[in-house]
Amino acid sequence: MQRVPAVLLVVLVTLSFAAPAMSQGRSEVPVTLGFSVDGRAAWLYVGMYRGYFSQEGLSVRVLRGFGTEAAAQTVDQNRFLFGVNIDLTSVMVLRQRGSDVKGVMVINARSPHGLQAFADKNLRTPKDLEGMSIGLQPGTAGARMFPIFLRVNNVDPTKVRIVPLSSDVYVSAFLSGRIDVINGFYDALYQTVRLQGEKRGRPLAALWNKDWGLDTYGTLLIAKEATLRDRPDLVRRFMRAAKRSIDAAKADPEKAITMMRVSVPEVDAELALAQWKALLEIGEDGKTPRGCADVRRMQQSVDVYREAFEISEPMTAGSVFTNDFMSWCK
Repeated sequence: MQRVPAVLLVVLVTLSFAAPAMSQGRSEVPVTLGFSVDGRAAWLYVGMYRGYFSQEGLSVRVLRGFGTEAAAQTVDQNRFLFGVNIDLTSVMVLRQRGSDVKGVMVINARSPHGLQAFADKNLRTPKDLEGMSIGLQPGTAGARMFPIFLRVNNVDPTKVRIVPLSSDVYVSAFLSGRIDVINGFYDALYQTVRLQGEKRGRPLAALWNKDWGLDTYGTLLIAKEATLRDRPDLVRRFMRAAKRSIDAAKADPEKAITMMRVSVPEVDAELALAQWKALLEIGEDGKTPRGCADVRRMQQSVDVYREAFEISEPMTAGSVFTNDFMSWCK
């Protein structure tokens, strides 16, 4: 049997004890994303890389999600302390079922929802949708918001052909020309399709909800109300580190993606950078500090989503979101 050199044994033993020691004295903070790891999560990895979370006595672990409603449920079930990039609509749907999940930081201060087509389709205004086919994924926020978008912009729904599609064929159906229009978040799917279109020499045109009468809040950072009540100091420490992380990732987006890929090298750098820059564009509304919500706008968003998701019971802005754990909101 081959003998292991004594020096190597020392190194191996040191490493085996070093990893657990790193989290000694720190609070474990499991975090779930709404979907897979992409550029929108860059700030979390910047915070871990630069030690912002550890300086607050936190040991953060990030795992992917499988849809924002499912991810929010794992927070509700105490499997994760925080959820990141969770749709406001998911919070509302779960609260209707008795959950106590709540938004504690705004990620998308402007609506990420939009409709995209190849530029040669001449999609310039909502009325141009008449005579076109649009692919929608049944049950998603985009699909539920679409009828409201048509109504707000005086588009005849009988003149728009809706093609229900599953997520596994959604992008390919658009790229192959099976549908004229696709529905994608500005900081997520849109960037994927935009880059693929440009590589094929086919740029995109887009209509964004925020520009056409439906500027609702989008994704949030969430936690359980029980966590906010029982562990307020931990929440405030996490929020302080989150703000430092976002500010650092905003200051140098390229470096942020480089830091991110130290932990998740499989992430495509070009796409991740496009997604992070897109999130930064819609992450602030120019009126409230980053992460903070305007109560009036939040209530308007809640009212729109209540209609879209057919939520019968009344909901207030204060029941789904709080600014209380961000000192810079005051």
